Amino acid sequence: MFDSLAQLGAIQLKVEEVHQRESAQYVLNFGYTVDLYVRMIDSAKVALNARATCNRLAFLAEESLRKKKEKLDKNMGQFDKGDLITQLVQVCTAYFCLLLLLFFD
Repeated sequence: MFDSLAQLGAIQLKVEEVHQRESAQYVLNFGYTVDLYVRMIDSAKVALNARATCNRLAFLAEESLRKKKEKLDKNMGQFDKGDLITQLVQVCTAYFCLLLLLFFD
């Protein structure tokens, strides 16, 4: 009888040991899962911050382009288009002559 009780006690200790090992494994797996979720959330946060920065930069670039276009339109309104083309031709001719002098002199 005492031998049977000792065997039952040994079995109970093994069951408790297996139970503790399994619960430790479950806790470890849960810890890995939580760590993975935290990393995924951090990655999403970084991606969203990068996207917000890109959107902000795109908005600033569009605003700058709009201002430059308004300034160009304002300046173009001050000149006659024929005069502007004549001035561009004169500038291009002057640069071309300068290049000819530099390279063939």
